[in-house]
Amino acid sequence: MSELVIKLLRRSGVIGEIDKSEIEKYLGRLWRLKVLIKPIYIGEYEKEGWRNKLPFYLFRCSKHGYGVDYLHGYDEYLYCPQCLEERLKTIGGD
Repeated sequence: MSELVIKLLRRSGVIGEIDKSEIEKYLGRLWRLKVLIKPIYIGEYEKEGWRNKLPFYLFRCSKHGYGVDYLHGYDEYLYCPQCLEERLKTIGGD
């Protein structure tokens, strides 16, 4: 599972070292059940151009499976990167 999380983090633009053992520590053995209830914290990471690291979460998207993102806005919501990309294409993106 940690390989999937690392792949999702890289796809979302995370830079720097990603510690596989740290991710496994946060996921635990029952991660498949936990992620259905609420997002799972998987560590703090940084994207290119950011000043600091932010907490990232693994969550379940009903359309695309698993996703990784950081909290957005006042309501602290998560975006599925694939859903966001599809939405941007429908409103006139590339």
